[in-house]
Amino acid sequence: MIRHIAVWNVRDGSHGENLASVARVHHGFRGLRGCIPSLTHLEIGFDGSQLG
Repeated sequence: MIRHIAVWNVRDGSHGENLASVARVHHGFRGLRGCIPSLTHLEIGFDGSQLG
């Protein structure tokens, strides 16, 4: 089993811009389902307290 953890900061814009960035990242990762045959589990979360 291979586990990969990735972390991003999206705190460069207004609160609304940051939320939109989080949504784009979330949507992009969700799009990987079905594209990578060995991907069996995908979990995405975010810490909204730091979005400004």
